[in-house]
Amino acid sequence: MQPTDPKLIEAIKKLLVTLTPREEVIITWRFGFSRYYQEKRGIETVFYFAKHLGISVKQFLEIERKVIRKLRYGFRGKFLRESGIDPAELSRLLNSRDSYEDQKRITSVERVITNVEQLTPELIAHLRKHHDDLSQIPPNVFEHLVAELLASWGWDEVKRVGRNSQTSADILAGRFDDNLGERLRYYVEVKRWKNRIGIEIINQVLGAMIDERPRFGWHAAMIVTVAGAKEFRKYSKEELRLKGIWIKDRSDLERWIEGYKYSSSGLWLPS
Repeated sequence: MQPTDPKLIEAIKKLLVTLTPREEVIITWRFGFSRYYQEKRGIETVFYFAKHLGISVKQFLEIERKVIRKLRYGFRGKFLRESGIDPAELSRLLNSRDSYEDQKRITSVERVITNVEQLTPELIAHLRKHHDDLSQIPPNVFEHLVAELLASWGWDEVKRVGRNSQTSADILAGRFDDNLGERLRYYVEVKRWKNRIGIEIINQVLGAMIDERPRFGWHAAMIVTVAGAKEFRKYSKEELRLKGIWIKDRSDLERWIEGYKYSSSGLWLPS
């Protein structure tokens, strides 16, 4: 039984109202109710849908499997059988060659990304095409990536200082402003967390920046986070900016990577 089988499509469409909104979107897109999916199948489609929903490819596939189980059993399974459809066909559809190959390639890519040991121009090129892997690369490589992006902007003082016991910052980023005739220094905190940062991180960075200012001359602090930040009652985003705290999230990272200019000698910040 194929995704385009009219009997299967009609039966599943009637069951969509029994699913959560996200489950409904995944089933609608993944199994051929969407013209986009019919025109473009394969792993690229899975990445596209996962990104659109703001989840990882792994989460997308887990939800997909969960929905298939829901459709097979209980009143939904009974409805399919009464419609002349064997619910077991849904599992066979999920485990079809295309779906199996997708999952095998995704697993292979994720294994390579999570085990990468250092930042390379090739990895940056990969991340430019596959933004979802930003949350998969190891924390130390992610930290190096952020430092590399800052260095590529022409900032002449970029150092990874996470192991320096004199500061709580992960990166020291400085540049000389010709118009002001002054050197500006930024405290950079990097969080490759999958969950959004809370107020405790904001307070921690704010306190550390103020405490270390006499020693390092921090002008502002930048928190770079893949998952973004929660909504804070204590501070608005404008109040945080006035305090010298800038929060940069996934959309900023994606824009930075898209605009990254490669160094002719490899990386701007090799080590």
